[in-house]
Parts: sequence; C-alpha cells; structure tokens
Amino acid sequence: MCPMCKNQSETVQHCLFECTVARETWNLMCQHVNRNATIHNIYNNIVLPPHPIPNTICQQAQRIAPIQYQRRDTPSAIARQPPPNFEDFLKMQEHKEDFTLCCYIIWNIWLARNGKVYQNQVQTPQQTFHISLLLSQEYWWATKHNLFTPEANGQQLERTKPIKWIKWEAPTNQWLKINTDGATKMDGIGTPEVAGAGWICRDDRGSVIMAMATPIGKTSAIIAETWAMLLATRMEITKEWQYVHFETDSTSLLALISKEQSEAPWIIQNMLHEIRQNLQ
Repeated sequence: MCPMCKNQSETVQHCLFECTVARETWNLMCQHVNRNATIHNIYNNIVLPPHPIPNTICQQAQRIAPIQYQRRDTPSAIARQPPPNFEDFLKMQEHKEDFTLCCYIIWNIWLARNGKVYQNQVQTPQQTFHISLLLSQEYWWATKHNLFTPEANGQQLERTKPIKWIKWEAPTNQWLKINTDGATKMDGIGTPEVAGAGWICRDDRGSVIMAMATPIGKTSAIIAETWAMLLATRMEITKEWQYVHFETDSTSLLALISKEQSEAPWIIQNMLHEIRQNLQ
C-alpha cells in the first residue's frame, strides 16, 4: 500500500507519477514553468523565499516595505503538462532547465516517501517542489559560473588553488567589524536538511558588541549566506552604526553583491538588491 496516499498499491510508477501527492507536486512544477500563461497562476507574483523562515526574520521583514520577488527569466513558450510516466518524463530532456527541475522533483518525491516510511516525517508537495526548485536554480547558476570541480576519468582532480589560511583581524580604530556566515547541513546524498544564518559584530579591541544566529529551514548554502548578510545589514541600519566593515567567507556572495546586474539565482536577486541599498 502506498504510504503517501494510502489508496493504491505502491509501484515505482505510482510513487513517482500517479500518487495524488506526487501529482500535486508535478502540478506545482507545471504552474511554475507555465507562469504568466494565465492571470490566476500563483507563480506570476510569487513572494519568496518559499522555505520556512523564523519568526524573528518575519518580524524584521514586516518593519520594512514588503518586497515582491520577481523572476527575470521568461516562461516556457509551450505549456507543460505533468509527465504521466517515466517515458514521457524522458521526453522533456530537450528543455534542459525544465528537465533539471524534473530530475530534482523525482529525487525529492522519493526522499519524501522515504522520510515518511522510515522516520514518520511528513513533507507537503509544496515543500517538495520548493526544495527541488531551489536546488535546480542553484545547479544552473553554479554550472553557468563554472563552480563545479572538474573531473577526469571519474577521478576528482587535485586542487589547483593553494589553501589560504585566514584569521580574524581587528577593524580600524573606532570601527566595527561584522562577520557573517550561513551554512547548510546536507544528508548523505547531498539534499539540504537544515540551514542556519548568523553574524557577529566586534569592535576594534575584539570585544563582542552583538551577535545572532537563527535557523532558516531547508535551503542551499548560497541562500543561507545571503540571509546572513541581509540580516546583518538590517541590524546595522536599525542600530545606526556609522563605521562598519562587513566580512564574509563566501566569495560567491561577495561577487554577487559587487555586480549590480548579476546573474544570481532569481530567488535571491531582491535580497541582494536590499543588501546593496543597506551598504550604501
């Protein structure tokens, strides 16, 4: 018996495509790729991030004008329908970005099923889809910017860049320094389990002025790093600190902040815009 819908016998075909829970996830995918096709599509004006965020972040967000996180990419020219079986799923390979999203959906449907069976964890179709969307967006961004470690003949190549040891250095006299960091815990197969973001503010003597850390649900590393920087800059504005040096260990985030018209994953584009405004 299918552990998700509890209505039919469980087969691979049923689990990934025919189960009512799986079908709802696929329908969300179609609403995403067919966005702007109708005025009632929920993905036309989606407010991000879609993953759970802590109350402290929600409260801070409410004190600032709400932001509509819009995509810059264009919708598919041909309306997609949920694949009824694996054969039809494979036919989507010609649409590479949509196909990548579909691969992540299949994988996360299976993970949600295993979580229910072995750990009694319940994951909604919305959560399954949003996790898949996050991972596929980050995959394409990383691919475009050549962030994957090259491999040859199945063997991972040796690191070409030397390891650089870094230690904390005090800021200039009468300045503050804020160090930010975000992290994601992955399971054994590379799927995000839990993520957190935080920052610490110290003066020129190294004394801690303020610090915070908070969970931000399931999300990728670059989004966790972005949240950490965003929360730090918001606090800097709230406290009206005048001379602040921000420091992050994420070279990817630093590059994205430095480029006004960056090709960042759409899910963090407006977050980056707010960070740039706060840093001015």
